[in-house]
Amino acid sequence: MNHIIYKLRQIVILSSLLLLISYFYFMDFDFVEFIYFTVGILLLWGPIGLAVFNLTKKYISDRVVRLAFSLSASYTLTTMIYFSLAIFDLQSLFYLAQIILLVWGIVGWNRKKLGPNEQLRNSEGMWGWVIILLIAIGFLVNIPYKKSFIYDSEKDVHTYVIFGDHLYHTGQSYELSRNIQATQQMTRSGTPERAYHNFPHVTTMLISRYTLQDNMLRAHIVYHYTVIEIFICLLLFSFGKTLTNSRWAGMVSLCVMYLCAFQWPVLNGVTQKIFFYFTVFPHRTSGLEPVMSSSPQMYSGLVVLYGILLGMSIISINFHKKQIQSFFILSITALMIAATLRFRVHFFLVMLPGFMLIMLYTWFKSKQKKYVMALCVALVTSFLIYAEMKSPIYLEGTSHLRIGYNGLSKQGAYWVSSWPYSLRCHNFLHEMIGSDQELFNWIWQVISMSAMTIFNLIGLPLLVVTLIYLLKRSERREFIVLTFFLCWLVVMSVMGAIFLTMDYDPYSVPGQLLLHIRWYLFPLYSVGALYLYRYVQNYCKWKKQTWALIFIAILLLSVTVQEFESTGKRKGKTSGTTYSRHEWDMLNYLKKNTDMNSVILSYEYLHSKPYTLPGLAGRACYLTAPGDTVDTQSLKLNPNDDRVKNVNVLWGTSSETIFREKLFDTKATHLIEFSNHPLKIGHCEMLKKIWGSPKDEVIIWEIRQADDV
Repeated sequence: MNHIIYKLRQIVILSSLLLLISYFYFMDFDFVEFIYFTVGILLLWGPIGLAVFNLTKKYISDRVVRLAFSLSASYTLTTMIYFSLAIFDLQSLFYLAQIILLVWGIVGWNRKKLGPNEQLRNSEGMWGWVIILLIAIGFLVNIPYKKSFIYDSEKDVHTYVIFGDHLYHTGQSYELSRNIQATQQMTRSGTPERAYHNFPHVTTMLISRYTLQDNMLRAHIVYHYTVIEIFICLLLFSFGKTLTNSRWAGMVSLCVMYLCAFQWPVLNGVTQKIFFYFTVFPHRTSGLEPVMSSSPQMYSGLVVLYGILLGMSIISINFHKKQIQSFFILSITALMIAATLRFRVHFFLVMLPGFMLIMLYTWFKSKQKKYVMALCVALVTSFLIYAEMKSPIYLEGTSHLRIGYNGLSKQGAYWVSSWPYSLRCHNFLHEMIGSDQELFNWIWQVISMSAMTIFNLIGLPLLVVTLIYLLKRSERREFIVLTFFLCWLVVMSVMGAIFLTMDYDPYSVPGQLLLHIRWYLFPLYSVGALYLYRYVQNYCKWKKQTWALIFIAILLLSVTVQEFESTGKRKGKTSGTTYSRHEWDMLNYLKKNTDMNSVILSYEYLHSKPYTLPGLAGRACYLTAPGDTVDTQSLKLNPNDDRVKNVNVLWGTSSETIFREKLFDTKATHLIEFSNHPLKIGHCEMLKKIWGSPKDEVIIWEIRQADDV
C-alpha cells in the first residue's frame, strides 16, 4: 500500500510541476522574472506569515490550516502595518521589523520539532501535493482573466481585452506608490481621492516594489491575482476541513471555486444579462466572474474574509469545548476584521457589529476576559482607521452612509429586479397597493432584494446546502459562534442593501452589499459534499477508489468545458480597446521620460479609452471618463470646475489669449495631440514638442510655465 501511495505521490508531484511551468510560460515569465516574483512574494509576506505560523502551533495542529490562517493574517497585516507607518514616513521601521521577524521565524522554524499530531506519513504528504496540483490547474483555467493584451503582429497593434476598470485600479496603485495617502484622483488631477477601500491597491504597489516589477498592470492582474488564487484555495480547503474534519470535503470547496466554475444557461427567459441572472448553478455568473473581471477590491477582500471565517471557526470549536482561547488568534481575527474597513468596507459594515455581539456573548458565558480584550482590539483599530478616512485630504461626501430609500429595486433599474417572475410580482403588488407609491417602493425593495439574494446570488444548490447545515444539530452546537456569525452577515447585508443609501453614489456600497452574500456561505459546499457522500454511500457502498474516480471525472469534465468556453471567447473576441504602434510608443515615452507627478491633458482620452493614461502610463489626467461618480461628486462640490467644457474650449479656440488662460487653469504639465483631433491654435509659445510619432500622428507637448514663456 505504501508503495502505491509513493508512486501516486511521484505522479502528482511531476504533474504539479509541469502544470506550474506551463502556467508561468503562458503568462510570459522568463526565468529571471520568476525568481524576482518568487523571492519578492516570500520577502513581502514571509516575515509575518512565519511569525503567526510559529505562534499558533499550540492551537492549530493541522499544518495546512495553520499555514492558510498565517498567510491570510500576513496578507492583511502586512499592508495595514505598512500603510500605518508610511503615513508618518516611518517605512524604515516596517522594513526593519520585517527583517527581524524573518530571522526570528526562520530560527524558530529550524528549531521546532514536529509534535505527535504532525508526524508526516506518505499519505499525508501527498495531500499537500494534491492541493498544489489543483491550484496549478486553477491557474491554467484562470489565464483568460489575466491576459490583458493581445498583440497582432501583422497590424502592429495591441488590443486591451479585459475589463476596463483594471486600468483605473492600476492607476490608483501608481498614485499610492508616490503618496501612501493618495492626494488626488488619477482620472481627475488635483481632485482628492475618495475615502474608500485602498488597501488592495497598496498591496499591489508593495508587490510591484518587492518584485521589482515596474509594470503596475502586470503586478496587479498577474502577480496579485496569482497570489490571491493560492491563498483562497488554501483557505477554502482549510475552512472546509475544519467544518467537516474531512480532507475530501475541503477539497470539494477548493475545486468548486475555480475548477467547476463553468457557465450554466439562463433560465426563466431572462435575456441580455451578463452577470447575476437566474440559473441552476450561479457561481460563475453571480460570483467568480464578476469578482475576477471587475472587482479586484472584492477579490482581494476574499482573502481577508476567509481568514476571518477560519479564525472564527477555530474560536467556535474552542468555545464549544470550553477550552481556554488563544488571545493571539482572537487578536489576529479582530485586527483582520478592522482591516476590512479599507480592504472591503462592505465586509466591515456587517462584520464588526456581529463580532461585537459574539465577543460579548462568549465573555458572558465563559467569563474569559480575552474576549473583551479582543473586542477592544477590533474597536480601537477600527476607530484609528476610520479617523484616518475622515482626513480632509479625501474627497468630501464619499464616506457618509445614512438610512433612506436608495431606489435600487425600481423595476428596470440596475440588475436587482432580474429574479424569476419579478415582473409579474411587481405588477401584482402594484395592483394591490394602488396609488401609495412610497409604501409600494419600500415593500418592493424588501421583496426584490430578498428574492434577488435567494435565487440569483446564493442560488438553489448553495441554499439547499445552507439549510441542511442549519438543520443539523451537531453543527449548530459545535460551530454555534461561526453559525451565528454567518447568519448575521447574510441578514445584515440584505438589510443594509435595503435601508442604506449614499448621496454620493447609492450603488457602490448599499447595492454591492448584496454581492458579498454568496461568498459568506460559499465554503459550506464542503458540508454539502460530505452529506451527499454519506447519503449515497448508505445505499451504494462504493469503495474509496470509486469515489476518487468520480471526483476526477467530474473535475476533468468541468475543466474541459471551461477550456472550450474560453477558447470560444478568444476566437470570437473582436471587441476591445486597440492601441496602434505610435500610440503604444507614446504611452511608453510618458511612463519612462516624464516626471511621476506629471499631469496629462488630452482630448482623445477624454471620452474614449478611459483610464488609459493612469493605467498604462502611470500618469494623472486632467480628466478622463467624465460623468463617473468621482467627476459627478466633484462638480457637485465645485460647479465651476467644469473640465469637459474647459477641454472643449482648448481644442476649439483659435484665440491665443483664451488658450493661454484656460491652459494655465488646468495646471497640466503635458498635452497630447492626435492628428484626428488637432488643436486650432496652431503655433503657441506655451507648447514645446518633446516627442512625436512618424508623420506627427501623435505629439507630446510639454506645457511651459508662465515664467518660461
